[in-house]
Amino acid sequence: MVKKPLNKILLLLLAVFLLPVCIFTVFQVSTLNENERVITEIYDKQLEAILFSVNQYSQDLVDAWAKDLSEAQADTLNTKERVNEFLLQNEAVQYILWVDTTLSEHLIWSFEKESTKEVEVVLLDTLFQKKEQLARLTTYQKEGYIRKEPLGTLHTKGVLANQSGLIFMLDRGRNYQICMLVLNPGSFITKTLAQKIQSVAQENFIISAYDDANDVQITVMDSIAVPVPNKRPLWLLPDYSLGIVLKGETIEDLAKRRTINNLLILLGVDLILLIGLWLIYRNIKREIKLAQIKTDFVSNVSHEIRTPLALISMFAETLEMDRAASEQKKKEYYSIIRHEANRLASIVNKILSFSKMEAGKINYELEPASLTNLVEEIINTYDYHLKSKGFQCHYSAAKDLPEVRIDKNAISEAVINLLDNAIKYSNGSKEIEVRLRQVGNEVFVEVQDHGLGISAEDQKYIFDKFYRVPSGAVHNTKGTGLGLTLVSSIMQAHQGSVKIESQPGLGSTFKLVFPVD
Repeated sequence: MVKKPLNKILLLLLAVFLLPVCIFTVFQVSTLNENERVITEIYDKQLEAILFSVNQYSQDLVDAWAKDLSEAQADTLNTKERVNEFLLQNEAVQYILWVDTTLSEHLIWSFEKESTKEVEVVLLDTLFQKKEQLARLTTYQKEGYIRKEPLGTLHTKGVLANQSGLIFMLDRGRNYQICMLVLNPGSFITKTLAQKIQSVAQENFIISAYDDANDVQITVMDSIAVPVPNKRPLWLLPDYSLGIVLKGETIEDLAKRRTINNLLILLGVDLILLIGLWLIYRNIKREIKLAQIKTDFVSNVSHEIRTPLALISMFAETLEMDRAASEQKKKEYYSIIRHEANRLASIVNKILSFSKMEAGKINYELEPASLTNLVEEIINTYDYHLKSKGFQCHYSAAKDLPEVRIDKNAISEAVINLLDNAIKYSNGSKEIEVRLRQVGNEVFVEVQDHGLGISAEDQKYIFDKFYRVPSGAVHNTKGTGLGLTLVSSIMQAHQGSVKIESQPGLGSTFKLVFPVD
């Protein structure tokens, strides 16, 4: 009966909670590749920003060079000194060639280098091949704009091998209007651009330059051992490029790490939701089970109350109508009425005690007392009830048991509950044993029967309120399911405990354990 609504509730919870979670997880997993692409684009833009900064620095540097050389040419008295000072300050500049617009007159400068005829020929030949660019530069100059034109690598041999060229117009040119600079790319990158590169990289990136033609890395900060997928050419050195990687990991590693982190977060969220779903289901299951137990409790209590009420009513009516055959029968009927009234009072008292226990309104008056005297009194009082049902009670007690602090009425109720259970679940065995013993600093009362017994699985729950063994002959025996709950509560109030040893078919032994002060 309980399983059908539970199954429906489980399906509903799965539909309401788990299905959206699964859809969200699948969606997030499907977007992981998109996230990786976005990360790559972000670092591409970062590289472009860094490259723009470096190129802008190069542009400003060349503008300053052009200005210095134009002023040096205009200062005819100190031209040589100023050009030599320029070469001394800029080690990357290997040669300076000044040429007129007809390319017929020229002047070449170098710092501590002999200007061989071969160098002059190569440089002039390079300019002859760049007439279109020279014409364009002249046009720009006429419009008031001094443009600088990188020539790239000078594809030649000898001292100019692998050098790069740069041409611009001298805005204060007199005899010479065209200026050509020969740069050493490695020196320009490692000495002139290095400081700027390090400042823009800060502590997050490693930036290195690459000679693309020869596939050679020019180390600026630290050497990059991994492949660099993102490279951008330098403006001043178009045959060279800058590459960027994250310190300690590549962009791909970062994307993978973020992907793994996202997956772990998703799994963690899913796990939390599944745990929450399980807790909700467990609580609902517990509430449904408790509702079912309460229903069974009402049914059992109703049966327990109806039986003595019916007997009391029937025999009272018989006596009232004077239908008793003899005085002997009258005494028998009176005895039955008294017994059923006591039974009814016991049920009502048990329910009232449980109600007080739930409300926390039971006050126990603990005082030193002898368990031996109390248990003997209970057995003497209960003896008639036991014998009337055909039971034999075997009682034994150790000598000189110490007194313990107890509430006599509460302990009497606990022992009587255990005796009632022994009678109910005897399964035809009419023997009950009651023992009092002491072990160390503990005194205990044992009530043993040889009846149905309780399985190890059910022993975990028998002290729960309203719980009754759900199957077998134990379930068929009527009861309220409150007796052992009251016993456990009473023993906890006495700083003691109740223990059970039982096997199905061999009976049960309940032990009330009391601490000795």
